[in-house]
Amino acid sequence: MKTIYYRHFRLTKNGKLNQQGGFTLALRRNSSAAYVGIARCSNNEKYSKEMGRTVATSRLKDSTKCLTITTTDICDFMYEHHFAPTTLTATGQKKFINTLSIDDVSTEFLFHYTLAKFYEEYKPV
Repeated sequence: MKTIYYRHFRLTKNGKLNQQGGFTLALRRNSSAAYVGIARCSNNEKYSKEMGRTVATSRLKDSTKCLTITTTDICDFMYEHHFAPTTLTATGQKKFINTLSIDDVSTEFLFHYTLAKFYEEYKPV
């Protein structure tokens, strides 16, 4: 699939959207993996969706700068966070999760996975 999906995230300050800082994620997927380009707006710069899309897209197209998410990554994450029927034993949960393919994972889940997994690296300083 050649479609690129985008999500913009802005930071809040005292419950209001901050004019500076933020993230843009550009995601493309195929049947074996998903690829994410991440752009982080500096806390000293005014947030720009247009600039975020440009930077995130360029990182997505460069295999050395994009994040690759495989089925194994998703399965490990789901198992670690107990995203499987709790009525199954631990072994049963692992088998249930390992039957997934990247096509079974929604685009929104992939965006949330990226944020949950890598927020520490990109969070504001």
